[in-house]
Amino acid sequence: MIHDERNECREGDRVLIAESRPRSLRKRWCLREVIERAVADTAEKKS
Repeated sequence: MIHDERNECREGDRVLIAESRPRSLRKRWCLREVIERAVADTAEKKS
């Protein structure tokens, strides 16, 4: 699990992460940048 401070990534995004100090019991990685956004499925939006 990674720490996404600004809550900017979604499932399917390609991201760059880096090891960091422990932020909680399970979070020891932090988000550096979003490399590529996932393509939103238009069928999901219509439902």
